[in-house]
Amino acid sequence: MVDQDIFELQPEVVENAKEPAFEELLQELTELVERLEPGNLPLAEALQDYEKAVALLNQAREILNAAQARLHVLMDSTIGPADQQLDPLSFLDNK
Repeated sequence: MVDQDIFELQPEVVENAKEPAFEELLQELTELVERLEPGNLPLAEALQDYEKAVALLNQAREILNAAQARLHVLMDSTIGPADQQLDPLSFLDNK
């Protein structure tokens, strides 16, 4: 007989599996850019940092795309279908 408890995720495992927040990704990207900007890192280290930055950027882009999709759903349900792409700076036009 199989012990069912082995199939349940422990809370700390679930907590560790959470995706980082957008703000955390942005902070880490900022730190990497600040490390890379002076241009004084050894090539191997700079490439490693750049590779990590690209991965973080892709994660951040996925989060933004998901947020945009959620906004479209919310807008569709409140004001009708949104026919055009959301412009994150469009609120500035109203000021």
